[in-house]
Amino acid sequence: MQKRKNDLNFDKFIKFPMPEKIFNGPKIKVREDGQVFISPSVIESIRNNDEEMWADFRHTEDYKTVAIKLDGDKSFKFPKGGSMKFKKWREILQKFGYSIPAVYWLEWNAEENLWLGRLQEVSESPDIGRMG
Repeated sequence: MQKRKNDLNFDKFIKFPMPEKIFNGPKIKVREDGQVFISPSVIESIRNNDEEMWADFRHTEDYKTVAIKLDGDKSFKFPKGGSMKFKKWREILQKFGYSIPAVYWLEWNAEENLWLGRLQEVSESPDIGRMG
């Protein structure tokens, strides 16, 4: 039985670029089960500011932006381990039509002494069977 010659030319394939570093940065993730995960660097900054883990936690009306102000009115107690159940937040995000899990990438604003997070818009993954 004769083998068919393969027309594969690996050198014509396009290399994947390395992902940007921002994707490994601080974030808050809201999962389908209502579990919320906060990056260790954010939890550590809250702990360094207040051992009891209190901070001022707010959101915009559309929930696209969140802010954690370390020296605000301290009306929200963060979990020392970085995760908590927060089903109400998940429900609100779903009512707005946002994809779950929802991810907020956070940036530190030293001037305001706060973490600012923006909701990442996630599109549906393509159906691989229909591609190509």
